[in-house]
Amino acid sequence: MKLSKRRVAGIIAGVVAIVTVGTAAYAAGDTPGETVIVGCAPHVVAVEYDDGTWAMCPTVEPSTDPTPSISPTADPTPSESPSPSASPSTTTTSPSPSPSSSTRTPPTSGARVIRAYTTWYSFYDNTPPGSAAISNPVLHRTAGGAGTYDDPITIAVGHDMSSGHDVLDWPAGTRFYIPNVRRYFIVEDTCGDGPTPQNGPCHDRTRERDAAGASTWLDGWAGKASQSCMERLTAVHTVIVDPVRGYPVVTGDLGGSGGTCAKQFGDTIPAVS
Repeated sequence: MKLSKRRVAGIIAGVVAIVTVGTAAYAAGDTPGETVIVGCAPHVVAVEYDDGTWAMCPTVEPSTDPTPSISPTADPTPSESPSPSASPSTTTTSPSPSPSSSTRTPPTSGARVIRAYTTWYSFYDNTPPGSAAISNPVLHRTAGGAGTYDDPITIAVGHDMSSGHDVLDWPAGTRFYIPNVRRYFIVEDTCGDGPTPQNGPCHDRTRERDAAGASTWLDGWAGKASQSCMERLTAVHTVIVDPVRGYPVVTGDLGGSGGTCAKQFGDTIPAVS
């Protein structure tokens, strides 16, 4: 709609005055065929447009003036409302228990749960082959670990060298707990060789259809585990990032002894002892 200049006649301190206040126009009302005069407000008598026409504002608006004048008589009401002071005290006490109870879950405070595609590597498919060499040692000089919190097992993560720097998907030293094998792990190695590891599946998990539903790829050290054992343990599993101490642990090589393979417990997160 096109706007035109207008002047507004208003009552200011009991005196009728003409005031220019900018632009205004007619606008459609709620009822079909009805128009509403834009610019009318309490204490405004009429609106004059630049074509010389005037539009009278409804006179019922000023009738609301007595209402504010009566409001001072309502002043005693707030003054006698110490009783509402009891309602704030009750409302503040009712929310306070619920936040306190929600914050009293320390086993997972600072930790988070993710879904990860967990694969495994051994002496036989490490780089260089037949070795336990790692790229980012933290607690171990070579891949290893017992699976406890203090001696977690080495785990490798994807990395990206496109910036000219080797950037790991998870910082070296990050701890994980995998309920399926009930062991703690620590990032000390990278998964993906060559000058463009970011193009490999460890970093770009969309290249691996079995990784669907996972937010990251973790490649754990399996020591002398057989290929068939590592394949049995490979799947998308629940993983706790930055876990606390106290989760149940089955220590030892994932390959077990005598050619056995690590027992799997599923994705249920066990209780912290």
